[in-house]
Amino acid sequence: MGVLYRSQAVLTSSAWLDKFEDIMSYITAHWDGLVLITGDMNFDLLGIPDAPKRRYLSLLDTFSVKQVINQLTRITKNSRTLIDHFIVNDTLKVTATGVIPFAIVSDHDGPFASYQPRYKYLRNLKNVDEKAFLNDFAALPVTDINL
Repeated sequence: MGVLYRSQAVLTSSAWLDKFEDIMSYITAHWDGLVLITGDMNFDLLGIPDAPKRRYLSLLDTFSVKQVINQLTRITKNSRTLIDHFIVNDTLKVTATGVIPFAIVSDHDGPFASYQPRYKYLRNLKNVDEKAFLNDFAALPVTDINL
């Protein structure tokens, strides 16, 4: 899981999108598990798409990820926007999405996504045959392990 923020004061849209593309390239090349990225991307997905927003959406498509929030995330007296996103690479594992009101601490509401957990299987070692375990362990191809 990662959190991103696009500050319009720090990077231009184009420069931020270049870095976003680099991050997504790295993640997809080095990770084959569940990808969860959230944050204030400052691309309003409700309005007419301008060139930076079209590039952002194209990058999501290129990396086979999807933005799953469809509710407003920032409401002011002058605007109603969906600029806080939650990006996932496996929408089938997402069980619920929404926005949590944070008016007491921020002018943005918080997007969330619930997903199916991975299960960790534990073994009961009460009746372990230690000799059989050591024999199995000794047979492992440790020459294939790179440290």
